[in-house]
Amino acid sequence: AAAKLAETGFPVTRAYAGRLAGMAKDLEKFPASRAIFLKPDVSPWKAGDTLRQPDLGKTFAYFV
Repeated sequence: AAAKLAETGFPVTRAYAGRLAGMAKDLEKFPASRAIFLKPDVSPWKAGDTLRQPDLGKTFAYFV
């Protein structure tokens, strides 16, 4: 279930979007974090956006 959720993604909630926005400057500093938790234009994901982590999904699937 975790592998599929990571690969297909989940809708960002308003609360999670707020946390990402509050941490955006810190997330920008780290390429891997920036690639996952910020959009390609380096803005934070907004409520209703789908956050996907396909690499994490592949890692989970490998161990199952």
